[in-house]
Amino acid sequence: MAARSTPAPPAPTLAMPMKDENDWRTLDAPELFSFEKPGQEIEGVLLSAGKISLREKMVVQYVLQTPQQKIVKLLGTYDLVQKLTARHIGWKVRIRYRGEDPEIKKGDNHMKIFHVQVKEPPSDYAPQTGPITDEDIPF
Repeated sequence: MAARSTPAPPAPTLAMPMKDENDWRTLDAPELFSFEKPGQEIEGVLLSAGKISLREKMVVQYVLQTPQQKIVKLLGTYDLVQKLTARHIGWKVRIRYRGEDPEIKKGDNHMKIFHVQVKEPPSDYAPQTGPITDEDIPF
C-alpha cells in the first residue's frame, strides 16, 4: 500500500488593513537609511538613540523624524557614535557623510567619517510625556 501524502495547508493570507478615519492615522515602521556616497546628508529631529542587537553584536540605532515627517532609522558607526549621543534627543540634527579615512581601518573596512551639526530646541521645549501613573512608580 502506497503512502498517501496530505496536501499542504493553504498559505496564510493577511487581513485587510484598517481604514484611516476619525483622526486615526496609520503608522509605518521606520525605514532604514544608510550612507552610500560621500556628500550624502540627512536632517531631522533625533527621536531616539539606543543600542540594538544586530548579528549578535550591540550597535547604536538612531531614529530621526525628517522635515517631511518621515521616520527613519540609521545605524551608528564609530565616528558617528562619538559625536551624536542620547543627550541630543529632541534636537535637530544634520549629518553629512564625508567618506572613508584611508589611514584608519579595521580588517578590510576603513572608518567612515561624518560631519554632524545639532541645533538645540528652544528653551521652553519639553519632550511630550504623559502624566505619571502608578505603573511608573517602581515600588
